[in-house]
Amino acid sequence: MDPITHALSGVLLKKASNYEKPGKGLTLFCSMSAMLPDIDILCRLVSEEFYLTHHRGVTHSIPGAAMLCLLFSFSCSKISPIKDFRLLFKLGLVAVAIHLVFDLITSYGTQLLFPFMDGKFALDYVFIIDLSFSSILIVAIFLCYRPSLHTARAARLGFLVLGCYVAACGLSHELAMSSIKNWSKKIPGEKMGVSAIPQPFTLFNWAGIIETEGKYYHTFFNNLAWPEPEWTAFPKSGKSLYIELSENSEIVKKYRRFAKFPVVYYKKEGNYHMNEYLDIRFRTKQTNGRMPFLLRLVYKENGDLVSTKFEAGKPWLYNTHQDSS
Repeated sequence: MDPITHALSGVLLKKASNYEKPGKGLTLFCSMSAMLPDIDILCRLVSEEFYLTHHRGVTHSIPGAAMLCLLFSFSCSKISPIKDFRLLFKLGLVAVAIHLVFDLITSYGTQLLFPFMDGKFALDYVFIIDLSFSSILIVAIFLCYRPSLHTARAARLGFLVLGCYVAACGLSHELAMSSIKNWSKKIPGEKMGVSAIPQPFTLFNWAGIIETEGKYYHTFFNNLAWPEPEWTAFPKSGKSLYIELSENSEIVKKYRRFAKFPVVYYKKEGNYHMNEYLDIRFRTKQTNGRMPFLLRLVYKENGDLVSTKFEAGKPWLYNTHQDSS
C-alpha cells in the first residue's frame, strides 16, 4: 500500500483510540508508526538490487515490525512531550499491525514470518494504490472533525467500512479466480497454476494469469463484463547462451526469488547481447506497456558482462515476442 494511505490509517487510529490528550503529538506519532515498516525504502540508497531483496522483509515481518515499534516508542517517550511509553507502544503496535495487514492484501508479497520463513504472503485483493480504499480513510477522518459526531465512533465506523470494502474485494477476487479456472480449460498444455491480480480503479478490474510449463497466459478483464477475454502468451524464456550465462549470475537468482511470474527476453544489438527480465505480475492496462522492476543485462560477444541495470520502462520485445490464444 502507498505511504499516504498508511499515514492516513495512523491518523484514523488516533481518532478511534479516544485519547484526546496529548492531541496533535499523539496523532503525529500514530501516523509515523503506521509508516514505520516502510523505513526499508532506505535500502534504495544502497542499490535497486538491495531494495528488491530486502523490501517487505525484516521490517515487514511480525517480529521485526514489533521490534521497530518498541524502539520507536521508547525513543519518542524520551525525546517528545509524550512520556507514557505504554500508551505509545500500544498504539504503535496497532499502527504497524494495520500496516502489515494493508500490505498483505496487495499482490507485492510480504515476508510476515521472517526470519523463521522466507516465503512471501499476498492475498491479491487490492491494487497497490487503491483510490477507493484511501478515500474511505479520508472521508472517515473528515467526519471525525464534525462537531455533531462522536470522534471515536466515527473513526471506528471508518475502519468497519474499510473492512467491508476489503471483504468485497476478497469476494471479487474469488469470482475472478473462478472465471480464470473455467477459461483455463481452453488453454493448451498442463496448467501449473492460475492467479487473479488486482488492477486500478475498481474492485471489479483484474488481470488473469495462467501458468503452463513453458508460458504464462495473461489477460485483463472485468468481473461485470461477460465476454471471455483474449489471452496473450508470454514464453517464460528463450534459448540463448547469454540467457544461460544470466541464469548463473547472483543478481538473476535474486530477481527470480523476487519475481512471481518471471519472463526473460533476449535480443542482439550490434556486437552486444542483451537479456531482459520482467515480472508480468506488474503488467497493467493503464501504463501503456511500461512496467516497473525490469532487469537488463548486457554482454559482449565473448560472454563478458558489460552492465546490469534495474529500471522502469517498456519491455524491449513487448510486442514482438507475444502471441495470442
